[in-house]
Amino acid sequence: MTKPTITVFLFLFLTANAIGTGIVYYFTKSKIAYIDINVVYDAYKGKMDKEKELKQIEQRQQNILDSLKLRILDLQSKDKALNGKSEEVRNTLEGTYENYNRLKEEFSSYNVNESQKQMESLFNQINQYVKDYGKENGYDYILGAAGNGNLMYAKESKDISKPVLKYINERYEGR
Repeated sequence: MTKPTITVFLFLFLTANAIGTGIVYYFTKSKIAYIDINVVYDAYKGKMDKEKELKQIEQRQQNILDSLKLRILDLQSKDKALNGKSEEVRNTLEGTYENYNRLKEEFSSYNVNESQKQMESLFNQINQYVKDYGKENGYDYILGAAGNGNLMYAKESKDISKPVLKYINERYEGR
């Protein structure tokens, strides 16, 4: 081998070694952590507030249904007292009963849809807050562990669920 050939090979070897070292350094210096999504979601104040709102709506709906039930019982008593001879009472009873069943179905459907919409909205909000947290705290990656096999193992020291939860609750409250 000639001296220029050896120089070229040496140059290529050193360049490849430097690139390989750079790649290893890049991946080992990455700041990576994870959050337990279930823990964060369950303790997120935004979720708790939305659950309270839904429970208040459900309570108002139940009050309406309870009022209709009482009306039905009252009409049934009147119908029984009249031996079923009053067509007006029977028609009102049937109409009230149909109204009760229709509202019960509508309320149930509304509650399911609203719950799904709120869950999606909450996860979008949490995702944005976690993204902001990652940027503000210099993370390259924040992984989400949900117990479904996506993250099979991580050191507990890499779990940042508590500080992230504190951060997103403060963001939610406007602090």
